[in-house]
Amino acid sequence: MKLTLTSKSGLHSSFKQGLSKLLWIQETQPEALEGSVWLSVSSFVAYLLTGRFAEEETLAARTFVYRMDKRVWNLPLIQHFGLDESHFSNCSCNRNFHRNRTA
Repeated sequence: MKLTLTSKSGLHSSFKQGLSKLLWIQETQPEALEGSVWLSVSSFVAYLLTGRFAEEETLAARTFVYRMDKRVWNLPLIQHFGLDESHFSNCSCNRNFHRNRTA
């Protein structure tokens, strides 16, 4: 059985997802992607509080490039669009993944 992007990500493609926004940034301001990491708003707040880049996996799925079926970033899709794995933080399904303060 061949899986579709929807069955891999758990979502239907939409302009609201992180991938669409990253592609717009790549097209209009490519220099903004240099050394950047995509975070959801809640993960950005957690980063400000802890100094750690991390993304909760259900929010990572909102990018459309996180494979919910395998619980990993979809590297072939990321690379297909000329993005890099480094643009995406570590993921965790653990609700307490921001607790270890490093900042």
